[in-house]
Parts: sequence; structure tokens; C-alpha cells
Amino acid sequence: MRVLVFGDSITWGYSDSRGGWVDRLRGDFFGKDIKAKDQYSEPLIFNLGIGGDTLEEIIKRFEAETKARRWENLPLGFVIAIGVNDSRLENGIARSTIEEYRQQLEHLLRLIKNESVLFVGLTPVVDGHPHVSEGDTIWQNSRIKKFDDELRSFCQTHGVGFVPIWEDFFGKEKELLDDGLHPNDAGHALIAKLVKPHIKQLNKLGPPGSG
Repeated sequence: MRVLVFGDSITWGYSDSRGGWVDRLRGDFFGKDIKAKDQYSEPLIFNLGIGGDTLEEIIKRFEAETKARRWENLPLGFVIAIGVNDSRLENGIARSTIEEYRQQLEHLLRLIKNESVLFVGLTPVVDGHPHVSEGDTIWQNSRIKKFDDELRSFCQTHGVGFVPIWEDFFGKEKELLDDGLHPNDAGHALIAKLVKPHIKQLNKLGPPGSG
């Protein structure tokens, strides 16, 4: 299975000396695939994270990114890790509301159609850190948690996979975040550990609503 991972700078791998949690998984699976007798026996990971992206921006590029990576005879699976930037405040104005976020999740699920999908929960920030309260852009745990809760509820309603991240980070933000916002090496390693078993099961998850 080809697995396309959509997300933001955390997905892209910012602040990790090994390239981020997605590239850690890609390397692990690729290493096992090289040693396997049956080629493509392990998930083939594509990192489609872009720094600063919101769910709206992922929707805009989703079909083109997906079309470019389809390969005959290999199924596609999707991992979506987005929402922290949707929660941010810009000049005191919310980048996105919970209602808009829910509507965009619905839209994205329609684009995914009958293919397997897994959503990754959101990470907290260090409230008040200079990087998360920089200039006119602010991230706050109180808002991020609301988006994370909405994502969990959405996944439960639609029967799609969800990987909880918040509980493993909250209370340990200073240990796991490099700049108050992006995970450090330990943080990315933790996300990879939490997500990996779910990706292994992505083939079995089935399309939205089948779980």
C-alpha cells in the first residue's frame, strides 16, 4: 500500500534531526521492505507535509497530490495530521472556527471516498512561549484542545481511525517540544511510535464508515 501523509510543519518534520515522525516511519518500513522477499510488503510512505498548512489548504492540493502518486495495482491509504494551524489566532482573529473545521473534515472525507484513512491527533504547545505568541500569530492550548476534541468526535461519528496524541504530550510539553510548538527528536520519535501500529493496520481499516 502507498500511504500519503498530509499535514503541516510537524508532519514535514521541523525540528527533528532525523527528518520528523513521518520520515522515521518511512525509513523503518523501507528498511524492512528491502529485506523482504515480496516487494512492497511494507507500507510505502510519502510525506506531504507543508509548513503552515491548514485543513483548507490541504483540501486545495489534495486531488493533484493524490493523482500524481497513484500507482496501478497498489492501493492508496491516507494519514491526515492537521489542525494546530487551524486553531491559531492571527491579529486576534481565528484562522478557522470549529464549525469550519468540521465542514472541511466532511469535505476531505468525500474526496477520500472509498479508500482507507487515518487521522492523527493534535499536539499541545507551551502556552506563553515566545514562539507560540510571536508577533500577531498566537497558538493556545485551550483552542488546540477544542480542535482535537472535534477531530476525535468526527472520527468516531464516521467510523474512521484516530491516533490520540494529546495525552502523551500534555504535561510534558517542555520535554517534547523544541520551540514551544514543534516536537524535538524525542517528540517526533514518540509520535512515530504511536502512529506506526495504526499504519500497519491501514489496509484493514477499510473506507470511511466501515470501522
